[in-house]
Amino acid sequence: MRTRSLTRAGIGLAIAAVAVTSLGACSSTSGSSSAAASPVSISGTPVNTNDDLTALCKQIVEQKLTLDAANALAEANGNTTRVIKKDGEDFPATTDFIETRLNFAVDADVVTACTVG
Repeated sequence: MRTRSLTRAGIGLAIAAVAVTSLGACSSTSGSSSAAASPVSISGTPVNTNDDLTALCKQIVEQKLTLDAANALAEANGNTTRVIKKDGEDFPATTDFIETRLNFAVDADVVTACTVG
């Protein structure tokens, strides 16, 4: 029994290591480099556009992601999020522009609009 438990633990650790390595490669960016890594789409492939965050916003809305899924995708790419409108109700929001923040409008737990800032 002990051998089997250790084998399963080893497999689990190997899977976790691959997942962490993959996530690190996808979400790492370099502040000093002009060739920063692109955000990763829900399918796991890089978003290939000049304006990656606008493309990520468009993808979130087009794929009708839930708020939880949109938050997870944005955060996996190193961005912050906030809900500025939910089910027709506007929420208070600051007017500061943060280039790595996505603003969501949500209806029935689905992101219906997204802006950068």
